[in-house]
Amino acid sequence: MNVAYEDYKGEFVSFERRGADVPKEDKADAMLRYMQSFDKKGEVLIGILNRMNETLGSMNETLKSVKEDTNLMLEKQDDTIEAIDRRRR
Repeated sequence: MNVAYEDYKGEFVSFERRGADVPKEDKADAMLRYMQSFDKKGEVLIGILNRMNETLGSMNETLKSVKEDTNLMLEKQDDTIEAIDRRRR
């Protein structure tokens, strides 16, 4: 057998090992791999949900602050309007 290493030419889109040298996977091994993959995806999802929860908490605090500021501004606006009305009388 002669071996020659060359640059990839894009001739193939996939590769699959076949034959007697490829170890056979039994159903239990396949199920275990599937469950491990599912667990990893679940952990990623939990991380995403935790970050979303933190962001929503921060947004909630910001909105509370905006609401308080808006209420103060409206109170001052009302006070200003009342003062203007008193001067006109």
